[in-house]
Amino acid sequence: MSVKAISRGLGSVLVLLILASLLLTPNIAEAKNADLSNKIVTTNFNLLGPIIYVDVSNISGIEDGTQQNPFNTIQEGITAAINGDTVLVAAGTYTENVDFKGKAITVKGIAGAGNTIIDGGRVIYGLPVVQFISGETQDAVLEGFTLTHRAGTSPYGSGIYIVNGSNPTIKNCIITENSADTGGGIYISGASATIINSVITGNRAFGNGGGISTSFGPGTTVINSIIAGNRSGAYGGGIAAEGGVNLTVLNSTISDNTAVHGGGGNL
Repeated sequence: MSVKAISRGLGSVLVLLILASLLLTPNIAEAKNADLSNKIVTTNFNLLGPIIYVDVSNISGIEDGTQQNPFNTIQEGITAAINGDTVLVAAGTYTENVDFKGKAITVKGIAGAGNTIIDGGRVIYGLPVVQFISGETQDAVLEGFTLTHRAGTSPYGSGIYIVNGSNPTIKNCIITENSADTGGGIYISGASATIINSVITGNRAFGNGGGISTSFGPGTTVINSIIAGNRSGAYGGGIAAEGGVNLTVLNSTISDNTAVHGGGGNL
């Protein structure tokens, strides 16, 4: 018996595009390897609230979110958390779909994106790997994960799905091998996001935005990140921005993206 306890259309477009120190990387391997080591940095923990622990290797049947008895799914950690908490996730592959549930919490892979993977599973037209759909603020932070949907697809944002006025922060993540009708890697609509020190590569959209699709929101910001090797069957292999959205890109690499219209971006 498992014991689980909780301790507590591309119309008129208004785009602000700032490309500071835009780099042109000649090949994807270089973007994924050499540039990754430079752009994704390990930061010291700054944990403001109580800590909830998650470790997929805990198969004891005893789970309470403590370091001794961690939950074995990320969603359990989020469910147990309240605003201000930090969910620390041990290295491993977590096959699940994660919803932040409107909470102002930090969910962090302790061992970094290279060693902490969230796989959305093998469902065709299934849920995204991670979704922010409940008006999350910038204090909803996802950090240090690889997000992939290797054998599945989603209608929108197979890697990350952001809607309903949400405005999360994505840091030190790798979004790769995701496939969707729109926004293969990340889909943002009527919402915002701040994407920092992250790599968005090898994603595909059958429609717009192979890497990122952003539309009808107050603004999306991409900082110190790599958007490379993504594909679109329509507009914006790297980024598609539409519907008057403000898009700011700073100190980032956009290269080797392909699309029927606008390989790097459709802005």
